[in-house]
Amino acid sequence: MHAIYISEYIPEDFEQELLVSITDKKKLFHLTQVLRIKQNESILILDGKGNKAVCKIVSINRKELFLRVIKKEISQKKFNLDLALCIPKKEYLEDIIKMSVELGIAKIIPLVSKFSHGKSSIGMGNRERLDRLIESAMIQSNNPFKLEIAEAIDLMEISSKLKSKYQQIFFFCEHIHTNESADKYQFPMKALSFQDPTLLIIGAEGGFAVEEDVFIQNISGIKRVHLPTQILRCPTAVCAATGFILAHILDS
Repeated sequence: MHAIYISEYIPEDFEQELLVSITDKKKLFHLTQVLRIKQNESILILDGKGNKAVCKIVSINRKELFLRVIKKEISQKKFNLDLALCIPKKEYLEDIIKMSVELGIAKIIPLVSKFSHGKSSIGMGNRERLDRLIESAMIQSNNPFKLEIAEAIDLMEISSKLKSKYQQIFFFCEHIHTNESADKYQFPMKALSFQDPTLLIIGAEGGFAVEEDVFIQNISGIKRVHLPTQILRCPTAVCAATGFILAHILDS
């Protein structure tokens, strides 16, 4: 079944048999010229807030398309996971945004670090293009929750701005320091609750500067994780780190 993201058309208390009118030119073009939907076909509407609606095409003309809501579903988030990411290169960023939607990450918090690319969340790219990437990934994965991209913060502000908001924070570091024991990276892992607000911290292509690494290391309560892999590209690191967290959620 084809899906489409239409945030403004599904009220929180929407009823079955609700008649929905779509007049937005871009959405009409996508539905009629790209997806080539026909009258009486079914389509899935995602509103970005957790609502899904199965609809049937009632009628189509050049300027308007009518859908009738047949079935509704209110989705619950399966986990509460955010990503604090040192701003990477544009080509990596776009992959990470799409992967984050597919993986179910709720929010990306851009971090400004010594090796990050850009100084603000707008610097991550054209906001309209980012929204299109998010919506495309939502449709591809049928994720009913829209990924949020927060305002960028300086890496050195993590302690004051983020630490109190999360039950657990995992800092994925690229290596073990030569003067440290590998045991330092092995910690008692309790199974994560589905509702625990959890944050991943991942660096840009150049990793973290020494002073940044030491700064994060000295924040109490943050768990450092070194995966037994080679150096990972940013998109690969996001997938591997998310898999690490999901494995512990499955154990709960």
